[in-house]
Amino acid sequence: MGAAGARKRPPTLIYSVDEVPSWPLRLTLAFQHVLAMSVGWVYVVVAVNVIGGTPGQAQSLIRMSLIASGITTILQMGRGVVGSGYLCPASCSLTYLAPSILDARTGGPSLLFGMTTLAGTFTAVLSQFIRRVPWMFPPDVTGLSTDWRGVGLRVNELAHQYRKPPSNAFTPAGRGYSACECDTPR
Repeated sequence: MGAAGARKRPPTLIYSVDEVPSWPLRLTLAFQHVLAMSVGWVYVVVAVNVIGGTPGQAQSLIRMSLIASGITTILQMGRGVVGSGYLCPASCSLTYLAPSILDARTGGPSLLFGMTTLAGTFTAVLSQFIRRVPWMFPPDVTGLSTDWRGVGLRVNELAHQYRKPPSNAFTPAGRGYSACECDTPR
């Protein structure tokens, strides 16, 4: 890469996008990415369970999400209109869990899949604008917002566990699922 097109590596990164780590480190990171992606599979099972789906349907949705995650990860690795050039494994997101459950309860699978497609398309379009203003989203800010989202979910879960839920609340086996139940209208 010439001087005009050279990327400046942030001081917090060990490897730039153009550098290649050793094989043992690559295998370790690949295993780590699979573990990170597997957390998203739990969201699929929770969503299917909450809307009254069967284990077979949950398995089918996990398979579809694995295929979609693989394709998305490959696209993300590209350096063009679609990708960032970095290996960012895609997985099911907690962000979409509560709206997905609401969609499925309201309009069934067709509304769920339609809204998921719409949300993904909106995210892809929005990404074209966000990449032009990276100074608005430094790692410290995005990391802090992710942390606070997790703290908020834990607070909701604790609140749900220590108060009597309404009579029409869904409480599987007495457990509170904060991510999908506390904020979802019934």
